This record gives sequence, structure tokens and C-alpha cells, in this order.
Amino acid sequence: MARSGRPLSSPLTLGTIAGVLVLVLVAAGLGLRWWLDRAEDTALGEALGAVPASVQRVSFTDWARVRAEVGRGIGAGAPPGRVQDFLDRAFDADLVASSGLWEATETLDAAYGFSALDVASETLAQGRDGAVVALRLAAGADPAAIEDRLRDLRYDEPPAGAGTPGIWSADETRLALAGPSLSSLLLNVVVTDDWVLASDQVAFLDRAAGVIGDGDASLADAAVVDDLLGAMEGRSVLNAVLWPDDFVCEDLAMAQADPADAVVAEDVVARAGGVGPLAGALMARFDAREAVMALAYESADRAERDRDARLALAEGEAVGRSGTFAERFDATAVVDGRVVRLDLRLRRGAEGVLTELTRGPVLPATC
Repeated sequence: MARSGRPLSSPLTLGTIAGVLVLVLVAAGLGLRWWLDRAEDTALGEALGAVPASVQRVSFTDWARVRAEVGRGIGAGAPPGRVQDFLDRAFDADLVASSGLWEATETLDAAYGFSALDVASETLAQGRDGAVVALRLAAGADPAAIEDRLRDLRYDEPPAGAGTPGIWSADETRLALAGPSLSSLLLNVVVTDDWVLASDQVAFLDRAAGVIGDGDASLADAAVVDDLLGAMEGRSVLNAVLWPDDFVCEDLAMAQADPADAVVAEDVVARAGGVGPLAGALMARFDAREAVMALAYESADRAERDRDARLALAEGEAVGRSGTFAERFDATAVVDGRVVRLDLRLRRGAEGVLTELTRGPVLPATC
């Protein structure tokens, strides 16, 4: 009996197979694209997409994770004693050094209706022409209630009134009356459905609001930032500091060290084999024991050439401080494109390492 149906070599069957192959390849490509873009889905990636492209240093705190780590169920409206205990534990774990508002937590909670007790994250972005703090509100937060608090504090409403993306403004006198420990960054505030932005400069705040409201260029659009985030391999961080350009050399380089320390540092760098200039850097804590120091270069070739020297510096003498970095953490180094990623396993008692590595001069980040 003859077999029924079309022969396997019919054009329709071959076309169907080709179509399936195309779909498989497209799906694989989309999967690869998701894998490559995975870092942009983290809280840090989202935060960098909410600040202007002109900033040169960003400090990030994932307050939701900090509360999960050391908060013991704390939330908005907690009594002062519990708040202070939470902040003390966060400080001891080196989780607040990246925050610009943590010292005002009680005042912010009581007077403004947002604080480290309930926001999802805080991002302090600083540039040569201004600074802004961006607070990602928690799911379910009520922006209208925050605006009511600003009105009660006698902030001037936006020109178009409450509920609009305009700026709420106060002066130093009204800020002082709101409570102690408040940063001048809170002089001007913008409230959106998902964010509270604050700055002491109206022009810079207006620019930051344009990133969120109008889709203006953000720091996340910078190629070096994309590379640095990619080196995180999609892992979320407790807190981090990022430099999106060679300002890291000015901010952390040993040139600003004590002259005697600078001489020692030059010798240490020379013995390590020398290092090239950085195009950016990201230092972050993943959890209580794991941290990362990602150093970006202009090219993958330069990163490959510098890997061993950067590792040597991260294991050697902590010039300008005390002892060695090897006493603080175990380090391994890999190259990810144009980024040298130093994975750090912190030793017990070395919780303050992130603060050490993000406040100059820092030998491993020398340029």
C-alpha cells in the first residue's frame, strides 16, 4: 500500500522546517538579549535609569534589602528606639555609608512620610553642576499623602498645583522647622507616582525630573555603565558606589594621598607591573560577605593586560590605611569585556571594606 501524505521533501514541509528554525533562532536571540540585559532589571540598574547622564558619582542603597538584612521587621512609624537600633546595626554592617539621608530617618518618617523605613531604594547622584537624591517609593506608597505632608511643612506648591510633576520648594528656615538632621537637598522636591526626587538646586532637579518624566538621557544610557552593570551578572546589591567616567581617577587616585604614602604607592604599583587609566568603576556589596570591585577600561585588551596587576594591588599593602587588603578579603580576578572584575570574599570583622574602597585615596583604583 502506498503511504499517504506529502513526501518529506515537499516545499511546504521544508518551508515549515525553515520557519521553525527561524523561530528557534529568534527565540534564542531574544534569550541571549535577555541574558545580556539582565543587569538592567536590578534595582541598581533601575536607579541609574532615573538620574541625569551628567553625574559623575552615584551612591546607591537598596533600603528594602537593608531592612531585610538588619531591620527585624521594622517599618514606617516605628518608635525612635527601634529606629535608632536599626540604624546602628545598618551602620555597623557598613550599609549606610552610601546614603545621603540616613541620619534624618526619624525626621523624614515623621514629617515627610517617606524614609529609609519604607522606601525601596535611595540613589545619591552627584555631578560638577549639582546633586540629586532619588528615592524609589515602595509598591503601594501614596504620592498624594507625601504631597499633603509637604503642604503641611509649608513648601510652595508647583505652579500647576499638587498632583503635577512640578517642584515643591522651601527655604532654609522652613527646612529647619521641619526637624533636625535634614540635608539641604530637601529644599526642592518632586513627587511622581514611583519616585521622590530632591535637590538643593532647582535647575538640576528639573533636569533629573526630565529623565523620569520625559525620558531624557539617563546615566544608564552610558556604554561604560552598561558594561559595569553587565559585570554584576544580574546580581542585586545591598549598596554600591559607581563612577561612570574617569572621574574615578580624580576621586580615588593615590595622587591625593599623603606624600610619603604616595611614594610607597608608586613603588607598589611599579612592582605589580603598572596599570592603565580607568574609564569608570563600580564597587558594591552583594551581602554580608561578598563584594565586588569592577574596573572599566577603554578596551578589552587593556583590561586583559591589567588583570594580574589589579589583583596584585587588591591583595597587597593597604597604603595609607593599615596592614594589607589580604587581611580584609580574599580576591579573585576575571576579565569581562573591558572590565576587570575583582570578586571579594570579606573576612569577619571587615564589614567596613566598601567604605574604605569608595573613599580616596584607594590603591587598587589608582590610575
